[in-house]
Amino acid sequence: MEVGLSTLYLTVKSFKKAIKTLTTYADECKTWEIVDEFNLRLNKLKVKILNEIKEPFSLKYTVHTPFYDLNIASLNPTIRKTTLKIIEKSMRFAWELEAKMYVLHPGFYDVFQPKKTEKFNFQSLNKLITYAKNLGIPVSVENLPAGFQTLTKVEDFEKLFNQLEFLDFSLALDVGHAYTVNQLELFLEKFQDKIGHVHLHNNDGKSDSHNSLDEGGIDWMNVVKTLKNNGFNGCLIIESTSKPLESYLKLKKIFG
Repeated sequence: MEVGLSTLYLTVKSFKKAIKTLTTYADECKTWEIVDEFNLRLNKLKVKILNEIKEPFSLKYTVHTPFYDLNIASLNPTIRKTTLKIIEKSMRFAWELEAKMYVLHPGFYDVFQPKKTEKFNFQSLNKLITYAKNLGIPVSVENLPAGFQTLTKVEDFEKLFNQLEFLDFSLALDVGHAYTVNQLELFLEKFQDKIGHVHLHNNDGKSDSHNSLDEGGIDWMNVVKTLKNNGFNGCLIIESTSKPLESYLKLKKIFG
């Protein structure tokens, strides 16, 4: 198990600030999840800079898919195809960064045509997972929080793994998201051999607030112990936007 830190809290900062953060804390944190969104949206220059600091500071990267205003399950074929192109481009950048994992969001369902959008969702995930495999980067599909018409619950992922059983991908277990649907323990129990990546943050069980480890109702120490006992050997990424570095250092001190 490798402990790392997400740049989610840096997406509203400048890219220069993000790079300074990665290099300043390089002694403490070697694994960073690059969130390909907002001010950190990847392009050739940013990838070049990230690669230039990688070896001197012994950094490793995972990459989180773009997500704002995108929907791989959209009923609008133009939006759906455009979203796929944007994510495929992001995957190519992840390959250039030699990413250890690419975290993928599922699409969102239309409330009036859920079955049709579910079909588009699975078709798009099939395309993207296959695309990543051809590039040679591993993919993990993330569970989303309560309040969205998408893959949020255990039964949703049971259906996904059944529908796409011929593909090689894992579950990116977002602990905070699972807690908002009251299924955290069930996710840990049902997908012991499917969890390939983990996002860790806390909340009150109602809102997806991405709090620090100690701000919320999640018994995060028990979660990490359960993952270790289950043989999890992927990346455990702190995705807090409140006190992210403090949360990372606390986790690393205990389990890193």
